[in-house]
Amino acid sequence: MKKIFVASVFLGLASMAQAAFIVCSPAQSDVVVNAAGTSAVFNCNQGAGSGAGAADDNVAGDGWTVQSIRLRVSGTFQENAAPTGSSYSVAYTSVENSAAFNLTPGCTATGAENGSNQALGNCTATSAVTAVGPVDALGNFTVTVTGAPGSTPLPFNASASVSYEVVATQDGAVPEPATYTMLGVGLVGFYLARRKA
Repeated sequence: MKKIFVASVFLGLASMAQAAFIVCSPAQSDVVVNAAGTSAVFNCNQGAGSGAGAADDNVAGDGWTVQSIRLRVSGTFQENAAPTGSSYSVAYTSVENSAAFNLTPGCTATGAENGSNQALGNCTATSAVTAVGPVDALGNFTVTVTGAPGSTPLPFNASASVSYEVVATQDGAVPEPATYTMLGVGLVGFYLARRKA
């Protein structure tokens, strides 16, 4: 009976899809250039998360209905001519330009000179999950990310990247084959348990 239970749990875990973020383009863009803050626009288009026909895909007509979205902004810098004892920081702010989702994650990357005249910093911020559906797929949208001084001076260059994740439900909610397998294994287990009793 324990073996049957373990097999059922294993099959259930194997059938769960892992959510994946869809990368907006460009994959990376400068938001600090020559120690001056600037902005970059990222195009977030429809696409597949972990694979075609998955619960994290944003593709029209794929049999999945998008229910929610969350946005992730990442920033990184590497200052290669940092004076001894210096520190740098970049405050990353974002605006989803259509304002349809009101997603504005932001973070601050900080880094101090590491003894080799180099300073490194990175940060990542993810918005809360926001309901947007049910819709077949989200339309394309853009996100503007701006780099600005944090509590210390800006490094010479810094870059940002943007990605988003959707959660979708399958149209018609037809059970997967693994669901039938788990049900069958459970029924066989109950039958064997009763037979031995």
